[in-house]
Amino acid sequence: MEKMQKAGVPVGIVAKGQDLAESDHLKHREFYRESTFIAPEIGKSGMEWPQSGPAIMFSIPIKFSDTPCLFGPMSRIGQDNNYVYGELLGMSEDEISSLTEEEVIV
Repeated sequence: MEKMQKAGVPVGIVAKGQDLAESDHLKHREFYRESTFIAPEIGKSGMEWPQSGPAIMFSIPIKFSDTPCLFGPMSRIGQDNNYVYGELLGMSEDEISSLTEEEVIV
């Protein structure tokens, strides 16, 4: 690759996962970060799934020098229901409870 680049040929490697994990450039850009995650369990509501980790994962969104983005633990499924359905959509607590009981929303 380096010989071809020196000769003016625009080439790059086809990176394996290990290449990416060991990349000084990606480490410097904080591409990989430690975080917790939610472990799904069949038959349980998403709010009941246990938190697991920590584990190393790639950060989304990717870090830009002039555009800060937040990175943190994953939200639980249904964690923001009251905000979304109640505050944003104006539904009552009874409506939200009814839809949850009917398993329309999780």
